[in-house]
Amino acid sequence: MPCCWPTASGWRRRRWPPGGGRRRTPERRPGSEASPSLVNSRHQKAWGRLRRARGSLLSGQPLSKAPGSVWGPGADAGPAATPQTPLSGAHPVIEAASLDSIELLAPLTADQRASLAKQCSWRHFHPQEQVIDRASDSRDVCFIVEGRVRVVNYSLSGREVTFDDVEAGGYLGELSAIDGEARSASIVALSEVMVAFMSPRLFQQVVTQNPTIAWGVMTRLASIVRSATGRIMDLSTLGANNRVHAELLRLAKPNLKGDNTAAISPIPIHSDIAARVSTTRETVARVLGDLSRDKLVIRQDNSLLVRDFARLEEMVEEVRGD
Repeated sequence: MPCCWPTASGWRRRRWPPGGGRRRTPERRPGSEASPSLVNSRHQKAWGRLRRARGSLLSGQPLSKAPGSVWGPGADAGPAATPQTPLSGAHPVIEAASLDSIELLAPLTADQRASLAKQCSWRHFHPQEQVIDRASDSRDVCFIVEGRVRVVNYSLSGREVTFDDVEAGGYLGELSAIDGEARSASIVALSEVMVAFMSPRLFQQVVTQNPTIAWGVMTRLASIVRSATGRIMDLSTLGANNRVHAELLRLAKPNLKGDNTAAISPIPIHSDIAARVSTTRETVARVLGDLSRDKLVIRQDNSLLVRDFARLEEMVEEVRGD
């Protein structure tokens, strides 16, 4: 076997043994160098992909330099814009609206609520957007002015655990505003949502100066503790089927009528019930099918009608042993 062979640029030594020895840099053939225009084109395409990816991650659209918009990290807002730290992506700052629909602030006068509204940061969120991330550093209190949100958490495997749904007029995030600790859960928008973010210092000032509001906060915290205690007991003592029964009982109880019926509206989604009671959608579907065959629940328009509330309550209490 020859030790070298001819190439376009001359004789090259063969590596011996094959595949061994020091690796030599291949000789570049004349005219094979990349032209400057080709390199620039590649760089421009790479930078374009990076810019599009950054815009998609922040807001789903390329970043805009419109005055008043919330900018992502490293963006040059220019002298006309006011940089702000977004809580979840880039959302336009909305002009101050009214806090009159917030039940907690009802004891205040209209002028006091208007003054607080001007000191809040207002933002709008679309369905399935994250309002607050559990890993965020914010400690603001969220007042849900319009829409509906869900308090959720996720396991390491990605399984969703649902804690509660909060309608317009409610509020969230008071735990972090009170003790300064990290968030205990995330908040996700279920519909078009308008949120007023109040700083921890302002919230503490409002609570300490208004005993009625302070009592309302304590009442809500007490209800959270009771609800958590009940869920812990259900998870410890009830099977998956019985936990679904208990969740249906909880959803139907606020709409209980004198004829022993209760309507759950809108019809709950199987995955939502499963996330609340730590089971699977298949289990929820099977339990609802059994209840339907027993004529205990029926579908009526856009609601689920519990035809015998007392019987459903008895089924749950028998297993609980109360």
